[in-house]
Amino acid sequence: MLTPQADASTFIHEAGHTFNLPHTFLKRGGSWFSEGITLEQGTTDNIMDYDYNFKNNDKDPSNDVNLITNKISLWKFQWDIMRKDPNLIELVKK
Repeated sequence: MLTPQADASTFIHEAGHTFNLPHTFLKRGGSWFSEGITLEQGTTDNIMDYDYNFKNNDKDPSNDVNLITNKISLWKFQWDIMRKDPNLIELVKK
């Protein structure tokens, strides 16, 4: 994670994984990281999305899709995952 390419959004994204947050897009093999999440990579402003892969694989400019690069949001199910993390609960109790 500590590479010249890493920036603040990379740090926040990787920190999300420490709170058990999965990616919000399709895996390379065709399965989904999160049950019920069927979004394409790079199409949301979610912190657990990626923004560096191009959506257009056929090189036809008329099929281009704008990628959202500012990753600023978390969704309710992600807050629920973090809220139910027993390690976080124990920290709050202390």
